[in-house]
Amino acid sequence: AVLHEEAGNVQASIADLREAVKLNPMIDELRVSLLRYLLSIGDRDTDAVEVVEGVIKRRPGDLALLVNTGDIFREAGRIDRAEDYYERAYKQSAQLFIVLRYLDLLQTRKPPALTKADEVLRTMGSAVDAEPSLLMSRAKQFAFRGRQEEAL
Repeated sequence: AVLHEEAGNVQASIADLREAVKLNPMIDELRVSLLRYLLSIGDRDTDAVEVVEGVIKRRPGDLALLVNTGDIFREAGRIDRAEDYYERAYKQSAQLFIVLRYLDLLQTRKPPALTKADEVLRTMGSAVDAEPSLLMSRAKQFAFRGRQEEAL
C-alpha cells in the first residue's frame, strides 16, 4: 500500500489497505487508519462505510466498534453518519458510555436533535437522577428550550 501511494496510485493503495482490513478485522489500528485516510481524501464516505460494515459483519455485537466508528465519522465532520453508528450501538445496549456519546452528539449538532435526546433520556429512567453526566444532559435539554429554572 505504501509503495502504491508513493508512486501516486491512490486507488491501488486503498485497495491493498481494504484487503488488509478484510483479512484482519480484529486489528483496530488498521481499520481506524484506513477510515481516517478515506475520510481525509474527499468523497470516499461510501468506501469508508463499506469497510466498516464489512468489519461489523465479522464482529457482530461489538459495541465499542460501533462507538469508535461513530467517533471517527464525527471527527471527520460526518455528523449524520456518526449519529447512525451511535444510534445502532444505543439500540443494542443502553450502556452509559454509549448513551453519553449519543446524547452529546444529539445535543451539539446543528440544530440540536432535542426530541431524540428526550427519548434517550426517557429510556434511561431513574438512572438519570443517579448519574451526574445524565443530569447534565437533562439540564441541557431544559436550557435549549429556555427553561433555565428547570435546568438548574
